[in-house]
Amino acid sequence: FVQAGPRVLRAFGAEVIEVGCEGDGFNINDGVGALHPDSLAKIVLQHSADFGICLDGDGDRGIFVDELGQVQDGDAVLTFFGSRLHRQGALPGGKLAATVMSNLGMMRALEAADVAVHVTPVGDRHVVQAMREHGYAIGGEQSGHTLFVDHELVGDGLYTGLRLLADIGAGKPMSSAFAAFRRFPQKLVNVMVRDKPDLSTIPVIAAKQKEIEQQLGNDGRLLLRYSGTEPKCRVMIEAKGKELCDRLCDEFADLIRAELGA
Repeated sequence: FVQAGPRVLRAFGAEVIEVGCEGDGFNINDGVGALHPDSLAKIVLQHSADFGICLDGDGDRGIFVDELGQVQDGDAVLTFFGSRLHRQGALPGGKLAATVMSNLGMMRALEAADVAVHVTPVGDRHVVQAMREHGYAIGGEQSGHTLFVDHELVGDGLYTGLRLLADIGAGKPMSSAFAAFRRFPQKLVNVMVRDKPDLSTIPVIAAKQKEIEQQLGNDGRLLLRYSGTEPKCRVMIEAKGKELCDRLCDEFADLIRAELGA
């Protein structure tokens, strides 16, 4: 992808500024790519570029940067394509697939566009399963996996970028494609734990969860789950304000650490 990406873009007439495209076999994703989009955001502004594409090592994830230097992740991309496909009558059932990690801002924007979201567990395999079972035209993850039913469920960051460029249209700023998406502040803390008991059976944790959910109401959410592969408990909170989001997330993470910390 470090070689093919720039060549493909140039073949479509783009002027390309290459960043992090000199691989040595050891420096994959080293400060660049889909895992580090902020570095590209600075370069987009420095060169007054129209569009930035961040790919990961195997190219299946795409994170994008608009002309204002704003990072647009998988949730922003799903909001754009979900709304557009629905207007075109190309979104079967008016629904798409996304994981529990998707931002509440995406849910609200799609709801306003009369698009429903089938929520799956984390992992693109769960998104693919939902798409196959229900015939959805598109699905994806916040992390940049965007899957299109075209061409046998293609999931490729460069392909997603090319579709964005084609659908936004010539002469329109990239930022206009994401105007409907307003991200809720989100914080995720991973707490190392010594074991993984049912969290609902621990009174202080269950009580704190109920308290936070009542405090957030419809203007935020709490996601609490164990990692499937590591001894970690993931605490994720979204809220309208960053200060509230950070405070509640840190409070709950501290409580998990006190009760179950490794």
